[in-house]
Amino acid sequence: MRANLAVQLDSLPRMGKDPLCALWRQLFQTAPPQQLRRQLMVRILAYSIQERAFRALSPGASQRLRQWHGRWRRIPARRSPLRPASSRALASSASGEATPTS
Repeated sequence: MRANLAVQLDSLPRMGKDPLCALWRQLFQTAPPQQLRRQLMVRILAYSIQERAFRALSPGASQRLRQWHGRWRRIPARRSPLRPASSRALASSASGEATPTS
């Protein structure tokens, strides 16, 4: 079964749009969204195929993920230290002007 699954997953990126849409209809009993990019469709189909083969998350794991997500959403967003400064801030610092702090 796992060999067949691997073959099926490996074939997804090489499939044309029409066969992917047919597989989508088979798995989800509906047509795929019209604006769905092919690359995202392949990923969604691969996830769904694996989910059916290995079963979905256990109820306990799903509950823990929902709890962690709830905690994560309550943490205030911080500016990433890796995020580049805006072009305005860079221009201001190059000219010696004070940069706004907000």
